Amino acid sequence: MYTNLSSCVKYQNVIIVNGWENNVKNNNFICCFRLKNENNLAIVSNQKLSSAWAHMPLRRIQYKCSVPEGNIWIDHVSIVNDLNATCPEDLSYFVKVSLPLMSKGSNIAICSLISYRSQDAALLVEWFEAQRLLGVNKIVTYTQDLNSDAIRVLDYYESIGLVHVIHEFDMPKRDHMFDDSTAGFQLNPKLHITTWTPYNRSSTLFISKYLNSTSSVPDRHKYVYMPERVVIGSTNIHEFTACEGYKM
Repeated sequence: MYTNLSSCVKYQNVIIVNGWENNVKNNNFICCFRLKNENNLAIVSNQKLSSAWAHMPLRRIQYKCSVPEGNIWIDHVSIVNDLNATCPEDLSYFVKVSLPLMSKGSNIAICSLISYRSQDAALLVEWFEAQRLLGVNKIVTYTQDLNSDAIRVLDYYESIGLVHVIHEFDMPKRDHMFDDSTAGFQLNPKLHITTWTPYNRSSTLFISKYLNSTSSVPDRHKYVYMPERVVIGSTNIHEFTACEGYKM
């Protein structure tokens, strides 16, 4: 699970917990907060979002825990689906609360799709280097049963500060696109088909060899947004909710 404390002023007293869940019929759950003084604080909530594909053993779940007002410092959080249960005492059942990174100046970060199993290590190198040329400062990626060659590539780019890996589990001009009232904007991707005849046979790079593409695919759109201007917990790969006073 990954946690985040919202940076949007209106939603700053909310902790989001992302993870996986079996089919639990009860919509209510307990947010267990481990405080800095090592005491537990339990808050009942019913704010959660879930989605699943057919035949998936687990469904993706997002829990939203409202933080009570007052001078308290929450170090860790845990989720309990049984309302008759109590919060665990063992810290291994908790995850640490992570504050969103605040950036000074213009930076671009990418949250990539999961890297798994037979992902080609050479293509990863090409893709990371292309993002660096486009001005990307940080890439967050996830791994699941990834092969050792690809893991070594991720380890290298993590060592130089470009990539943040969560294990197991032509770019627009930044200053022009993000004015003082814009939270984010939509990108309409195209599909590059590798079974078509290569556009540039002489290229040694995979990404420049297959330049022919489809038209923009309407159901595959992605977003670029500024984290401090969106409601944390509202974002997924295809949408986000802007904070009050911002547009997209």
